[in-house]
Amino acid sequence: QHRMHWTLDHKTGTYSSVFPTPTGNAADPTLTSHGVRQSRELAAHLISDAVTPKPWRVYSSPFYRCLQTIQPSFEALREKGIDVGEQVRIENGLG
Repeated sequence: QHRMHWTLDHKTGTYSSVFPTPTGNAADPTLTSHGVRQSRELAAHLISDAVTPKPWRVYSSPFYRCLQTIQPSFEALREKGIDVGEQVRIENGLG
């Protein structure tokens, strides 16, 4: 899905999309396949020796695509034995 698939009703300010979204909010789409690849690259980078010190907590905006982006990193850090907590922490102030 790409942002070009969104439409905006300029009179009402309402977004819509030709694709359904997991949250039901057209302005909260999933990642594109490119975005999924980038999220995996981010995870590989964060667990590499290039990043020190390692993150010890993971925060995210509640937007679906943000959660999708950070989930592979969170899981990779945990699998590497890095204590990042039990779950990604949602911060409504990030957006």
